[in-house]
Amino acid sequence: MILVTGATGNVGAAVVAELTAKGVPVRAFVRDETRARERLGASVELARGDFEDTASIARALDGVDAVFLSSADHPQKVAHETAVIDAARAAGIQQIVKASTIGAEAGSPLPPFDWHGRIEGNLRASAIPSVVLHSYYYMTNLLASAEPVRQTGKLFAPLGFAYISAIMASLVVALTLTPALCYLLLPHAGLETADPPLIRIIKRGYTRLLRRIERHYKTTLGIVFLLVALGLGMLPLFKSQFIPNLHEGHYILHM
Repeated sequence: MILVTGATGNVGAAVVAELTAKGVPVRAFVRDETRARERLGASVELARGDFEDTASIARALDGVDAVFLSSADHPQKVAHETAVIDAARAAGIQQIVKASTIGAEAGSPLPPFDWHGRIEGNLRASAIPSVVLHSYYYMTNLLASAEPVRQTGKLFAPLGFAYISAIMASLVVALTLTPALCYLLLPHAGLETADPPLIRIIKRGYTRLLRRIERHYKTTLGIVFLLVALGLGMLPLFKSQFIPNLHEGHYILHM
């Protein structure tokens, strides 16, 4: 018999369905039996309880050999799953399979990663034979964007500022750290200081251009302001056309 916690969630419900399809005896640990029946079906054995009710956890573990440990991301996640681990150790459970995530580490600045990392530490300390599943990204996470996609046909993601930040960080390093390290580490390297012929040609042309700009700086500033104004004026014409329409079809993953 396998006890599945978080059985009405996306992951837990899929685990219950898969175990049931393979004929494995399964018991679902749930708070709302009515919702659980609607989600899991009438044939699944239910154990009504709550993570904060240790007696209900102990009752759910009666006659169980293994536990699939999962719960919603919540500030009480560590306490909830640790309560199951402690009860499983007391009940002599033979194995725990924990749903975790890549990047799980106690002390992580990202709360879910910290929670998973602390729970994994408690699981190791329990000495119960265990398997930890480090998932990367659930396709069901995309459901949070279902309504915007339905309305606009586009999938929005906040990547623009991340890309700009990465480029700006690289620029700062290139202009500060890299020259300083070169100065400190290569002081007597005998580097060639003469520019290659192509660079000398480019520099001469660039120097002439700068001199013209100095002589006609008012005209240059006028052209710059005109181009900026033209660019700003054209922004409303683009709207969301930078984001392509989604016509890629559907992907169904079965694992």
